[in-house]
Amino acid sequence: MKKIKNVLIVDDDNSSRELLIFICENYSDDIKACGNGYDAIELCKKTNYDLIFMDIGLPIVNGYKSIKEIRKFDKNSIIIAQTGFDSLEIERLSLEAGCNYYICKPIHVDGLIKKLDKISL
Repeated sequence: MKKIKNVLIVDDDNSSRELLIFICENYSDDIKACGNGYDAIELCKKTNYDLIFMDIGLPIVNGYKSIKEIRKFDKNSIIIAQTGFDSLEIERLSLEAGCNYYICKPIHVDGLIKKLDKISL
């Protein structure tokens, strides 16, 4: 397994956040988490994360807007959009906002692990 320097998990659903933390503990010793887009933007201003999981349906600032704001000052982080709505339109909007990858909830652990193993940081 590759080691990832640091990870930010942004999700307002505690179960999803805990699952991602559990999975990412195999890849990184430095994992931060928050539950809204505003906090995510502020955290990213202070730290360059190697990997960011960004829920799309966030309170305060939604995932699309958060990604666009983060991309203004951080072009290098790998951002994986996540949402419970699986459609080509949402995937397109996520990628246009600046995500590198898109996954749908419920998160399929094996599929996510395979994706993480392929990501080059």
